[in-house]
Amino acid sequence: MLLARLKTEPEAIDVLLDVGALDQPEQALGWAVQATSLLGALRPWRTLVLLCGAFPASLQQLERDRVSLLPRRELTLWQKVGARSGMGERLVFGDYSIVHPGKPAQQTTGPVTILGRVLYSTAEDYLVIKGRNMAVYGTAQMPALVVRLSNDPRFRGRDFSEGERYLADCASRQEAAGPPERFIQAGHTQHLTQTVHQLS
Repeated sequence: MLLARLKTEPEAIDVLLDVGALDQPEQALGWAVQATSLLGALRPWRTLVLLCGAFPASLQQLERDRVSLLPRRELTLWQKVGARSGMGERLVFGDYSIVHPGKPAQQTTGPVTILGRVLYSTAEDYLVIKGRNMAVYGTAQMPALVVRLSNDPRFRGRDFSEGERYLADCASRQEAAGPPERFIQAGHTQHLTQTVHQLS
């Protein structure tokens, strides 16, 4: 057995259970409860990490230049699985932050249209401000998109994390807007900070 070959006790091992995309939450719940119960009874693992992602694969249905809300279902799934599986504190929360688990747009062989977008998260929702084609409108569109977020009452303010700091400074034009990757980085930073606060 692998544990014997590694000379490692189960109590020293963290098991990662990846549910993937929460496109069908009820189906994912049933599968996760069953898998978690079986794995939890198999060995006394140190923890079992339940990983899933509710961020959509496509933002095509969202309107441009406005704040759109998408539900964060990961925490609800984790809470329900914890209550039904009996894992208690050994069941650890995990998510894919502000990206879809499969990233299908990065797997296509054809041309990809990259849109300007600002991604943010609260305890209950993802906030998405979708812009326009970066090849046409470039980074010049980004400050106006970030202003929409910074004016939203759910924005936690510049001092919450380095992600908020960057977004706020772009909105006030204290810092030049960077490429799309820089806004993804800011989105990940604020999401991780917010989630740690939420779960602590």
